[in-house]
Amino acid sequence: MGRAQSSVEFLLSWGLILLLFTVLMGIYIGKAGDFNRTAGRVEAEKISEEIASSANAVYSAGAGARSAVWLKEGMPSGENYTIRFVGNRVEVNWSGGFSESPLVFSNINGTGNATGLFRNSFLNFTNIGGGIVLVSQ
Repeated sequence: MGRAQSSVEFLLSWGLILLLFTVLMGIYIGKAGDFNRTAGRVEAEKISEEIASSANAVYSAGAGARSAVWLKEGMPSGENYTIRFVGNRVEVNWSGGFSESPLVFSNINGTGNATGLFRNSFLNFTNIGGGIVLVSQ
């Protein structure tokens, strides 16, 4: 009876350890997802603020001013993002949401369109006669 009882106790101990491990892994996976969403939001805010700052500086500097912003491969999680110029704001959209930053002007002219998937490229802003022209390279 002693061997059978110790075998049952051994199995119960392992069962409790596995249960604890499963609960802890669930908590860890949930926190990792929260971290990725937060990192994506922070990166999107950084991108939108950098673009808006560059475009606003070119607009404020007057005709002939130029500036460029380097756009990375993607979000920290590897997701793609798109950039849109809507009215007087710039939006960075990705699967986790979007971030926006204000512009001091409300119209932008682009070669192609001002909405798109820009990756590993420059966004070049030029002030031509008080209007901002966007060219991606």
